[in-house]
Amino acid sequence: MNLRTYVNGPAGSGIWFFSLDAAKFLAVAGARITFGLPYFWSDMHVEIREKENFYFSNRGGRAEARIRVAKEQRIMEQCDLDVFLTARFRLYSTRRGRLFTAEVQHPPWELNALRVLEFDENIRRTMGVEFSSRDFLCHHSCGVDAKIGAPHQV
Repeated sequence: MNLRTYVNGPAGSGIWFFSLDAAKFLAVAGARITFGLPYFWSDMHVEIREKENFYFSNRGGRAEARIRVAKEQRIMEQCDLDVFLTARFRLYSTRRGRLFTAEVQHPPWELNALRVLEFDENIRRTMGVEFSSRDFLCHHSCGVDAKIGAPHQV
């Protein structure tokens, strides 16, 4: 699970992560050390079903999310905003006060429309980026394989 925003940085457009939650401690430690990304170890549970998915994440009681969604029809023609949000090929992070970037390679995301059935979280508040709107643009994807290049200072 991640909380992110989209930025235009010195090396081009990319993603800035406020937080990333993962259930594997070694993955968390490796990403923090290698990329300086704000990974957190979390107790996570995911249920993938044909029509619905359920996601649960708990950072030891400090940050928690319960999300249940209904997967709907495939988006055959993605609009400019869909592409803007998913065709990101760079990430930014900081290590020891310096800005780093890494290139990201992945095929285009296949997206489905999504209906939120349950959404209860305090991740945004915990990371200091809370906003009052609950009017979200939501998509579902089965995912893509991504390759992340070596980070370099910008």
